[in-house]
Amino acid sequence: MDALIPIAGTLIAGGVISIIIGFIFLLLSIIGSVRFARTQSMKEAFALGEIFGTIGTIGWINYIISLIAFFIVVILILLVVTIIEILLGFIPILGWLIGWIINLFLSPYLSILGSRYYSLLYDEGI
Repeated sequence: MDALIPIAGTLIAGGVISIIIGFIFLLLSIIGSVRFARTQSMKEAFALGEIFGTIGTIGWINYIISLIAFFIVVILILLVVTIIEILLGFIPILGWLIGWIINLFLSPYLSILGSRYYSLLYDEGI
């Protein structure tokens, strides 16, 4: 049992470090993808100095809070849709079909919503 404690500690520390690095890459990738879409240049997507400058203009705290607020809204929308699908699941085949149709129409809307939100956030930093 004593041999498992260092292994568990290493796994937890590695997981925390991975989450932190993933969050940093998420912050950079959003602005990088908008820069790529606007300039049509792959080089601009990886211009870290420009990306950091844009985030600095937006404000790091404002940027992170804006992304957290957006993710909370998306999670709430998905939670409501999931509850509706669970309730419709009691209808054998029709419930599955209606849930599939809801997802069919909701997924593009959420994708466009996210892209527009990121674009407006980027425009705030220009």
